[in-house]
Amino acid sequence: MARKPRIDAVGVLYHILARGNNRQVLFQADADRERYLAILADAQHRFAVRVYAYVLMPNHVHILLELTAGTLAKCMQVIQQRYAQYINRKYRRVGHLYQGRYRAIVCERDQYLVALVRYLHLNPVRAGMVPDPAKYPWSSHLIYQGRGTSPIAINTGPVLGTFDPDVSRARRAYALFIKEGVGTGHMSELYAVLEQQILGDERFAEEVSRPREIVRRRANRPGIGLEDLMEQVSRATHVPVALIKGRSRRRNIYRARCLLCYTATSVAGLSARKLAEALNRDPSNISRAIAWVERMELKDREQFVRLILGQR
Repeated sequence: MARKPRIDAVGVLYHILARGNNRQVLFQADADRERYLAILADAQHRFAVRVYAYVLMPNHVHILLELTAGTLAKCMQVIQQRYAQYINRKYRRVGHLYQGRYRAIVCERDQYLVALVRYLHLNPVRAGMVPDPAKYPWSSHLIYQGRGTSPIAINTGPVLGTFDPDVSRARRAYALFIKEGVGTGHMSELYAVLEQQILGDERFAEEVSRPREIVRRRANRPGIGLEDLMEQVSRATHVPVALIKGRSRRRNIYRARCLLCYTATSVAGLSARKLAEALNRDPSNISRAIAWVERMELKDREQFVRLILGQR
């Protein structure tokens, strides 16, 4: 069966799985694990990535992440290449470090996020490495319990919030949830994907595929400059370009500015850093603006993108 093109979009949850070539180890020392996390932390900042969980196993890595800007392909290229170069230099090795392409499963967040976090954090227990995930320092499990440190900023809120609005009670409930999962084997249902890469029902598969089609069609057209995009956003929102570029926080102006950031990064392909420079903003402002749009209904976002691209 031909390999499907990846779904590469902001605002979706990815389960990333990267394995060592021929099941060889990826990490020979703790220093290697520390370097991988440092590279991941740098990519998280550079590409405005939300990380929900990770676990570094001896010969493979699991990461749950979401892009708020840029592309998954570029983000993972930076992570994979930088770590491979580090290992090859340190151990004077040649050849491929990874087993082919990393796997990127697009997951239905509401249905699978909590289960996936537990699945990742229990990997060392299933492998017989530790009896308790709290004994394994190379995952984000301790961050969820309010203990331990990591160079990665872990977005624990969506998971803990499903247990209780109070953080302390949520952490206790999470710990119980993890304990109840000990003894659970490989969960094949978390790999039962549609179209080779989508974990969710057919409705979800249709939703996440549509934005990809918009971006693909857009990619085959001549590029659009930021100034032209500002004009198009201005016409679509009835907000003058000068106000979009300004500092006003009035709702209609802020909405237009957020839509510009979302469209510029996810459709026109501008990096959050370049957009921040052009608008004289901090990159964190761009990330927040994109996140504001991503909280809109998917159909509303898609309608706006079509309006901007003239695809009514």
